[in-house]
Amino acid sequence: MDSSYLSDNFNLVITSLEPSFTWQVADRQKLSLKTGFTTLSGQSFFQPVTLYPLRLGWEGVVGPATVQAGITGYTYDRLRPDVGADARITLPLAPGLVVGGSIERTPMKYAPSTLETPHLTNYTVFGPSLFWQVTPTTRLTSFLSFLNVNDGNAGSISFSKVLQQLGQFSLGATLVTTSYARDSAPNYFTPQDFLIYTGELGWQGDVAPGWNLRLQFNLGEQRIRGEWSNAYYYEAQITAQLAKNIRAFVNYSFGEFQQVTYFRQLTGTNQLYGRSQVLAQVQFTY
Repeated sequence: MDSSYLSDNFNLVITSLEPSFTWQVADRQKLSLKTGFTTLSGQSFFQPVTLYPLRLGWEGVVGPATVQAGITGYTYDRLRPDVGADARITLPLAPGLVVGGSIERTPMKYAPSTLETPHLTNYTVFGPSLFWQVTPTTRLTSFLSFLNVNDGNAGSISFSKVLQQLGQFSLGATLVTTSYARDSAPNYFTPQDFLIYTGELGWQGDVAPGWNLRLQFNLGEQRIRGEWSNAYYYEAQITAQLAKNIRAFVNYSFGEFQQVTYFRQLTGTNQLYGRSQVLAQVQFTY
């Protein structure tokens, strides 16, 4: 069971509750079913909208590769139904080195405006990924995604993160870039020139038997249309083994960055942009 609550200081609120079920159906094969709801509200000039996904998934091992695939039907309280699909393959190339590829078609579930412009916005995203455990205490995670939006826009997103464990502490560095053919603001965020980099300090350890705490702080800069501004982010997560077959976690994160000309033009204000999110999960194993 997954749940989340996301809000920003411009009144956007996204809430979701998504129970899922997984069954072992054969040797190294699983079926899954996921449902629930997501509500997007608080955006000026747009009515709230609620979507109800129903995903049927399969996971199996084919030779050395792990394959996942699913199809999702979306119904809405006031928009036409839609269908999404996803597939992913991961392949170990060497000890500690895993490459993958994925493709997904999904509604743009970022705000009411992203669903309603034009009428129902969806996109297809695909690309490769890499996980490399360089040493027992150093790892690299990276992916490159290409997007095609059904309004004719297209772009790419790259993400790279290197993390170094130092006992219970960790140091990391992250770089994210995006590039789109067309800037579709204010309907959705697709700048033609965007980059953000951060340094990360983290700590993780047991605070009581069966209870684990993780803390993380990121500080860096973002660049959009050639203009730089400061950004920071922090996160805390508590994970608990509540019983032999019950595991749960609660995660809180908050990020804030200084306004630049691009966002001042969209929001009409100089105030800092901040976004907070609460995630929770309860997992039952039988």
